[in-house]
Amino acid sequence: MEHVSSANDEPSHIVDSAALRCSRRAVLINSAAAAATAAAAAVAVDVSGRCSGAASWSALAEDVAVEDPDLSTKPSGLKFKFIKKGDALSRQVQLGDLVGIRFTASYNGFVFDNTFETAEPYFIRVGSGNVPPGVEEALLLMSLGDRLKLVVPGQLAFGKKGRRASAGKPSIPPNATIVYELELSEFPGFMQELIDLGDGAEY
Repeated sequence: MEHVSSANDEPSHIVDSAALRCSRRAVLINSAAAAATAAAAAVAVDVSGRCSGAASWSALAEDVAVEDPDLSTKPSGLKFKFIKKGDALSRQVQLGDLVGIRFTASYNGFVFDNTFETAEPYFIRVGSGNVPPGVEEALLLMSLGDRLKLVVPGQLAFGKKGRRASAGKPSIPPNATIVYELELSEFPGFMQELIDLGDGAEY
């Protein structure tokens, strides 16, 4: 029987070419979609630590920081553990005490403050607000010579405002979790109390 061609009939090589073009087009579309997804993920968190999308560097930092199973947690959310115990005769710090502290502060594994390398400790009056609330709360747990590891949640660190960049120090984004190593290296009030006690002693 003689075959009668119609307008819908196409030579096989034309059909094969069309199928190949469609296949290639699908590969290109899928590749472009994958590239767009990767680009979006890269843009979400940039190298300066700023959050520009759904991803949060503070969340990443917190995930890394809270892995230590030996940390204790205060009701405020402050996490801490003693690295070293100091003078057994020293009383604990109280609000209003003048203390000299040394510390490192890190964000996402990057140390942005280190007063262990300075000639003198950093002196503060506890309760004055010169250090983040989480650090002041931790000081009330400490005696002379104690050293703590702290994981300070955002609301007890630099809060919603974060911290602006300064000379040699990067900016800290809002609500970032900060990890400290904190040492109470000077306790002038306690030392004065010992001197006063000595002056009043009877021999």
